[in-house]
Amino acid sequence: MSYKVTKKAQTDLAALVDLSLERFGTHTAARYVDALERTLEGLARGDFDGPEVLIASRARPVHRWPVPPYWPYYERVSGELRLLRIYHGAREPL
Repeated sequence: MSYKVTKKAQTDLAALVDLSLERFGTHTAARYVDALERTLEGLARGDFDGPEVLIASRARPVHRWPVPPYWPYYERVSGELRLLRIYHGAREPL
C-alpha cells in the first residue's frame, strides 16, 4: 500500500520542518522527518494501525498514530493511506 500526503498535511510538514530548524537545528528536523516517514511507511504496509478518532472537520472517523511530539492523522481510502494532517501533541486536538 502506498501513501499520499494531502495539501494540508504538506503545509503542516513544512511548518514542522521550519519550526524544528529554527528552534532545534538540522539534526532534529531531519530526525522528525525520518521518524514520520518510517511511521507512514509502516502504516501504509499495515504493520500497525492507530485508533479511530473524531475530528471536527470530518463526518467519518479518522486514525492517528504518535510520532512524538507529533500526531499524524490519516485515513485509508481505496487501498491507499492518506495523510490528512500532522499536529503537534501540545496543541488542542483537531
